[in-house]
Amino acid sequence: MKRDKQNKLIGTLKELKIVYLVLTCCIMLSCSGYKAAYMKIKNAEGKKEFRNRKAFFREYALCTCLLQSNTTDTSINKDASQSVYFDLSDGDLYTSGIGKSIDSNAAGYIYSRMHKSGVTYENRKTPVLDCISYYKSAELRTFIDSLLKTKHK
Repeated sequence: MKRDKQNKLIGTLKELKIVYLVLTCCIMLSCSGYKAAYMKIKNAEGKKEFRNRKAFFREYALCTCLLQSNTTDTSINKDASQSVYFDLSDGDLYTSGIGKSIDSNAAGYIYSRMHKSGVTYENRKTPVLDCISYYKSAELRTFIDSLLKTKHK
C-alpha cells in the first residue's frame, strides 16, 4: 500500500517536471522573436538613446521617399541619409528585410502620386509635399504596423 502511494507520487512528480519543461520551452520560444517597441541607437553625438521603432521606420520611409522622388537633383543623389539610417538601425533595416519593403512601398507611392496622377502645382511637380503627405499618411502607419507584425514574430 505504501509502495503504491510512493509510485503514484513519483509518477505525479515526473508529470509535473514534464509540464514545467514544456511551459518553460513555450515561454522561451515566444520571447525569442520579440522585438521591443523601442530600439537603442547612437545619436549624432555618439550617445546611445532609445527611439520608437515605428517612428524610426516612418522617418526612414520619408528619407527614402525623398531620395527616390528626386532622381534629377544631384545634391539629393549624393545624400548619405539612407546609409545613416541603415547604420543607426544596427542592421535591423537590412537583415529583417524591412528596409527593402519600405523602399518598395515608397516607390509605389511615388509612382502613383507623380506618374499616374500627375500631381503638380503651377506646372511643377511637388515631391517634397508628396513625401511629407506619405510620411503623415495612415497608409504608411498601417504598412509599418503590418511589417513589424510579420517580420518580428
